Amino acid sequence: MKEPNWNPAMEAQAVDCLYCLGQTSKFYFYQHYVQGTLEMNLNQVKNRKGELTLLSVPSHGNDDYQFAQFLMSNMLN
Repeated sequence: MKEPNWNPAMEAQAVDCLYCLGQTSKFYFYQHYVQGTLEMNLNQVKNRKGELTLLSVPSHGNDDYQFAQFLMSNMLN
């Protein structure tokens, strides 16, 4: 069980900690959201931030900074 967070890296780190703590058996991580709630909106913003992070850092031949600027301007709309 975890609290939703604005930062996608913090959520990824929380899931990764399960592996670091000696987890030997297989586990699944599920996220449940109710449509129209603050948590659902928070999740949508978090996902857009994650996409923006991938687009704004040059990697694997990604040079499309105009799209990153577009996402940044529309992130909270």
